[in-house]
Amino acid sequence: MGGEAERSKPRMIGNATVEQCRRRAGAPAPASCDAASVALALLGQKWTMLIVRHLKPGHLRHCQLQGRLGGLNSTTLSQRLRLLEEQGIVTRKVLSTIPPWVEYSLTDKGRELADIIESLERWSNKWQSLAGGNAIDDTAAGSAR
Repeated sequence: MGGEAERSKPRMIGNATVEQCRRRAGAPAPASCDAASVALALLGQKWTMLIVRHLKPGHLRHCQLQGRLGGLNSTTLSQRLRLLEEQGIVTRKVLSTIPPWVEYSLTDKGRELADIIESLERWSNKWQSLAGGNAIDDTAAGSAR
């Protein structure tokens, strides 16, 4: 009976259901587009791609990550990290020290996503330079979403 209730729950991405993500894209999409809609809804949230990118080299503490991102408040960073953890992209490790530390790192799923983000950056830089524009920098990418 509990399994039945679980199956009837709408799939969520952040605060939106998959159906809401599809409507935001302009029209109801076929079922095969659900995965893409969900991924784009997650990655389209402000700061999400930059957080993943900065975690690619290894684990970071909350304050280290916030310092590298610049301009991101602690509450928003915590919300994004929690969402990425719920999606299996980031892992949170509490170290038993005094005071306790929390480190964040990418899971295998997160590292694969970081590779995709790097490919997207290369694509963007290539076509921006061919069009005579400037490459997108961290500040513009973070504030554009």
